[in-house]
Amino acid sequence: MFKDFLEFPIANEWWVIAAFAWVFVWKGFALWKAARQGAKWWFIALLVINTLGILEILYIYVFSGPRPRPKFEPEKNAPDKKPEYESKPQIAEGEVGK
Repeated sequence: MFKDFLEFPIANEWWVIAAFAWVFVWKGFALWKAARQGAKWWFIALLVINTLGILEILYIYVFSGPRPRPKFEPEKNAPDKKPEYESKPQIAEGEVGK
């Protein structure tokens, strides 16, 4: 009985390659997003549990939520500063070509 199961012929291996590519893309993106958000337990769960991309897709679109973006607010008491550039040396007339 087990001998027949182990000798299961895989005639078309394209579906195995397609499933691997599918899982690889979703798992990579979900792990990246969990790491960026500091979700340590989600990162471990996504790394260990293999659900053919289902858990990864749910994490990305349902559980992770939008990442809060920092708002840019200029300092209120900071003086307006212009960027400091290095000044080029001035060339006096008649010194050109020396």
